[in-house]
Amino acid sequence: MSDKSKYTFLLFRQESEGCDQIVAEIGANPLCQIIQVDTIREIFDHAADGSANSLIFNLKIFDSNTLKVIQKIKSITPTLSTTIVTAQKIQNIDMQKLKKYNEIVIIDKPVKHGDFALLTERLAEGKPIYFREHKRFNTIQIAHLEKLTSNEQYEGSVYTISKGGAYIELTKGNVKPGELFRVSIKLDQLSKAHNFNAEVIWTAPKVRQGLAVGLKFINEEQVYRTLLEKV
Repeated sequence: MSDKSKYTFLLFRQESEGCDQIVAEIGANPLCQIIQVDTIREIFDHAADGSANSLIFNLKIFDSNTLKVIQKIKSITPTLSTTIVTAQKIQNIDMQKLKKYNEIVIIDKPVKHGDFALLTERLAEGKPIYFREHKRFNTIQIAHLEKLTSNEQYEGSVYTISKGGAYIELTKGNVKPGELFRVSIKLDQLSKAHNFNAEVIWTAPKVRQGLAVGLKFINEEQVYRTLLEKV
């Protein structure tokens, strides 16, 4: 029997691979619990009776049939957050149909250790999650951040990066959503640095220490417009 005082995740196990990690990381949070199901019918039953706060699809392939299920569920419970964990995305899926819904995120397999611990923490604390439009690539590189509105500087490491943003862990210091930074990532194999402007989208304490930071890359025009809005 589920505990109604806890944030409840509903895990659809279309594929068994990856389920153990998802269950372990969610179960480690005392504010959360997880219900595992194997049929679409069970998903709709839980969505209809409001017994779940968040839905996780653990898939081998994300196809148009799954998209139709998500659209139907969102028509029943629009606020139900949905995480799609998949090894392969079908190219003919219209991602714009997903982007119009709130609280949807796609995580590519293999899932990075700690991904669900961080996601669980954000959802349980009522913080928003964001749609990932671009494929992420795992890496471990040194990152240097300089705030555009001051001389404050931070050091950390980047662990995932995509065309649209990056996930960085700071060793110390504190940054806030909405702040703008000039970010430099040292590319060891190329013996050079990649520099870009970025906005902090979200932050969360790391499991051990320091701060986890989600960045969105922005161009010079966006920097200028955002700085004007802050005046």
